[in-house]
Amino acid sequence: METITLRVNESISDKFQWFLSHFSTSEVEIIKPIDVTKLSKDDFDYISESQMRELQKISNDYKNGKRDDFEEYLV
Repeated sequence: METITLRVNESISDKFQWFLSHFSTSEVEIIKPIDVTKLSKDDFDYISESQMRELQKISNDYKNGKRDDFEEYLV
């Protein structure tokens, strides 16, 4: 399915959505945009505090020369 972005004038928005509603969802799917101004930091927080601490520890170990558990790949 191809995704397109349209800007629809408010004066015809209801009519346009009515028109789109006549298609099946396998033909046309209305995807509501997300208002990013209403999102909080927690909406993007996909990693727990303990996981973050573990990643920071691994990063610090690497920076401090403890690289036994790492393999470098050169491209």
